[in-house]
Amino acid sequence: MDSLNFFESFTTTQFIRLALLQIGVLVLIYNIYNVAKFSKVLKHNHYTIKKWVVVIILFVIFIVGYCIDILDIFNIYKLPIDSGLMMSLTYFVATIFYFVLVNSTSSLVKNILGDVVSDDIAFKIALKRININKEELEHLFDKFEINCESCNKNYVYSLADIVRQHYKLSDKGINVETTFGVKSLILRPTHKCTEGRREIIVIHDSNMAYRSIDHSRIILGNSL
Repeated sequence: MDSLNFFESFTTTQFIRLALLQIGVLVLIYNIYNVAKFSKVLKHNHYTIKKWVVVIILFVIFIVGYCIDILDIFNIYKLPIDSGLMMSLTYFVATIFYFVLVNSTSSLVKNILGDVVSDDIAFKIALKRININKEELEHLFDKFEINCESCNKNYVYSLADIVRQHYKLSDKGINVETTFGVKSLILRPTHKCTEGRREIIVIHDSNMAYRSIDHSRIILGNSL
């Protein structure tokens, strides 16, 4: 049977299956390229990429499955597995894929924007990072209001808010500086500004009382 007659024997369903599988393979290859590309950015900035490597491996498994299905359409190769079992395996691998993908994305977002935790947990973490007792901070639970010169809006924050915004990054958000025996707390609250996410550096005294604003900067542009 020549190739023309072979394709003429295809049903409409087989043509649709073949088209969808080919498009699926191309999309998966493009996804692998994109994941590999931004994984290099993460690695360059010292972020772990183990979960994203697993995502790429799962993409490859899907491509292999698609290719086997294409071979099945052309009657070149058939898996010696019951079709119902094959479908269950496909669903299982897809479930693992979505779990890893959501988990990886969640971890990345939390590294950038922080996490949502209760005030009690946030205050405990703050005291640990500052390395000071709760009794020593007179304004520990206070809320402070500052004005952003860029968007001209008032922004209210507390020590707990700073911890939430930098939850995954223990070396960010809160720093302690001592100059000539005078201790200062350097806080970096962030907010959604006109150009993107802006960080304002605010100086507090050793009791957490507000002292002054140092400067601000965009840390995440709107284009991202």
